Amino acid sequence: MLSNKDKQVKHCAICGETTHNRRTCPNKLIKDTSPIRLEESSDIFCEETLQLSNKRDKLIDDIHALQQYEINPTIGKLWIKQKRIIDIKELKHIIDRGIHIDYIALYMDIVEDIEDLY
Repeated sequence: MLSNKDKQVKHCAICGETTHNRRTCPNKLIKDTSPIRLEESSDIFCEETLQLSNKRDKLIDDIHALQQYEINPTIGKLWIKQKRIIDIKELKHIIDRGIHIDYIALYMDIVEDIEDLY
């Protein structure tokens, strides 16, 4: 049996970082294999790559995290627009406690001033 020290650290196969895998790598090129018609009689497939800006890629990561935590898209949109003022785990905790969306919005509005209020 391997101890924690003996476990290998997993690295992304694309960039070598340890924070993600090749499936979720922000440096992964996205292939577009939609058919491009050059002539009526033949379908020719062309591979194209898509480079996303870091900000768009981070947005996709946030949306993916919301999906993984099974957070309602309406609450997720509120969380993103509030500039992710709280950690997603804290957001999930609040939802699991049964707090209504209006009060989640209230919490996110007030949490920044918590030291002054409590």
